[in-house]
Amino acid sequence: MAAAKLILLPIVLAPALRMTRQRIVMRDSSSVTWFKAGDRVKIIESVMSRGQDLRGRTGTVADAWEKCEEDPHCCCAELAEEAAAVTVDLDPPDARQYYFAENELAKLPARAAAA
Repeated sequence: MAAAKLILLPIVLAPALRMTRQRIVMRDSSSVTWFKAGDRVKIIESVMSRGQDLRGRTGTVADAWEKCEEDPHCCCAELAEEAAAVTVDLDPPDARQYYFAENELAKLPARAAAA
């Protein structure tokens, strides 16, 4: 009796593609959809900068990465860094501009932002 042979074929995806929930999407770092300039945010992840943890600090979104509308397939989309997609001006005492990934921030409710 001959043994059955199992043949495994590798699934190959182009480097700029990834599988997400049964569909292929382009990995182009254009994921900032939740924040826009002027939004009040709070840092919810541990992010170290200048020897201090910024978790719990609040600030205002100065800029958020958006895909170019004129040429959405330009190299800027490929070169964008997801870890620095949202620019935030932190509130005092360390009122400086920092860069965050979208998942490191939480939008503050409008009433909390006004307080």
